[in-house]
Amino acid sequence: MTSVDDARQVVDLQSDPRAAICLDVEAHEPTETGVRPNASVRARGRALLSRAVDGDWTRRITQKYVRGEIGRARADHRASMRRTVIELRPLHLVSSAMLAEARKPEPGG
Repeated sequence: MTSVDDARQVVDLQSDPRAAICLDVEAHEPTETGVRPNASVRARGRALLSRAVDGDWTRRITQKYVRGEIGRARADHRASMRRTVIELRPLHLVSSAMLAEARKPEPGG
């Protein structure tokens, strides 16, 4: 990710590079038994900070979520700011998933 240089997370990571992230994905609709299939991954490690030189990362990330002409304009504006690239170097990874339950065979089938 990228962030403006004076953002709190950048300042904090400069003094203590320990960082973590958790990503969760859950199905919109539950199964017929009420369970929502989901998956997650958690990572803990050290953040590596570097100067965002040409704004490419910021443009790519912005345009992934804000499309079209508005996205291009927003990406150019954000990329013009002095920014820091924050790269997590994981030391510990954990993943989990709860998939939809398998259907039990019908009696006699």
